[in-house]
Amino acid sequence: MKIFQEPAFTGSSYYFVYNMSGDKKNDFISYIREDGNSHYLIVVNYSDGNGCANVPIYNIEENGDHPVHEVINDVEYIQNVDSIRNEDLIVCLSPWQSKIFKYNY
Repeated sequence: MKIFQEPAFTGSSYYFVYNMSGDKKNDFISYIREDGNSHYLIVVNYSDGNGCANVPIYNIEENGDHPVHEVINDVEYIQNVDSIRNEDLIVCLSPWQSKIFKYNY
């Protein structure tokens, strides 16, 4: 995928998101990659069942409504940043599915 050539993925700046919540939080793994103003949230469902998790994003900037781009399916969502900060980003995935969200761009 072309996205893995972005500086956020070629550099060493990333961290795991440990405090997810939701019905399948133990089946999901999530981490954030960043470089300058490029921030990506990667969420993977490592199970054979459908599920959802609430994934916190603490370094999301701006206020009010802000675009969050899901890279794999090329879909842009307008999300309320205050809701993400207070209630997390709800991510639902099929078995073995992953999503990559770009924000702060």
